[in-house]
Amino acid sequence: ASLNIPSGFKTHGSADIHLKGQRIPYILGGAYKVDKGEVETNLSEKSSSRHKIRPSDFLPKFLSEKSFEPIHLDLKIELLNPLQVTAIVPEAKVTTTVDGQMQVIGPPDLPLLNGAIKSRPGGQMIFRGNDFDLSSTIIEYKKQPPDQPHIFLTAKSLVKPRTVGSTSDGPQEEYEVTLEIQGSAKNPTINLRSQPQLSETDIVALLAFGISPAHSQSLDSDQQAIQSGVEVGAQIFKQQLGISKAVEKTTGFNVDISSTMDDKNAAAPKITISRQVTPKFGMSYSRTGRKEPSDEMKIEYKFNPKLSVVG
Repeated sequence: ASLNIPSGFKTHGSADIHLKGQRIPYILGGAYKVDKGEVETNLSEKSSSRHKIRPSDFLPKFLSEKSFEPIHLDLKIELLNPLQVTAIVPEAKVTTTVDGQMQVIGPPDLPLLNGAIKSRPGGQMIFRGNDFDLSSTIIEYKKQPPDQPHIFLTAKSLVKPRTVGSTSDGPQEEYEVTLEIQGSAKNPTINLRSQPQLSETDIVALLAFGISPAHSQSLDSDQQAIQSGVEVGAQIFKQQLGISKAVEKTTGFNVDISSTMDDKNAAAPKITISRQVTPKFGMSYSRTGRKEPSDEMKIEYKFNPKLSVVG
């Protein structure tokens, strides 16, 4: 048997199903043992609206359109083998395998889930562009819609600060960052800690911008404001609004916002517009915003993967 309920949950297994009831809604119940499948779900999106079936005019009047659901589910689901899961949660993407048990109840178009699943070793998570190894993950439902679970997640990552503007020739310090996400998938609590110890503000700057406390302290207040403003703008531009992808899809040009450091270790915004005209021919134009703005035009022709001319 194959089951694609709820949306994004594609599974295959064996089922012992029965239909019971003396009147509408009938109960489709039983046990479903899953031997393989995959789940792709976005826990950051709003719940989808329910689509109901219009009842026949010949049915009793007490079965109004507002309450009419011909079948309700009451299925117990058991995962015989680990199930591949890809989930989008606020500010993060999780890819892992899970096992556990779940109960599906309610109408098929908008079911409720009851139970819990746990991740197995080897899971990965991307949080603000940084790769994390999952230590443990529990996704728990208490008769809730599929996109409204409670999450208990712990992950770790080794993060190196960027070396832009650094004058040190010694080994660069690494930070082991531990991330904890707990609570409702729609509005979770995110906690961060690190070794060596940093404040949460410093950890956020390290993850989002690659700025270490040592590098941040080496900049004066004006430079810090410019650096932070440029990086925040780049994050919004590229990840949240999706303008860069829309421009590239419409015009073929890729737009990128970044920051650069001059000889005096001062941060300045840099905008780059590029286009790959053919697999061998591409061009780019960049403008750096300083008191005296600078422009750069670059054309590249590739004769083969190892030989190219840039002018």
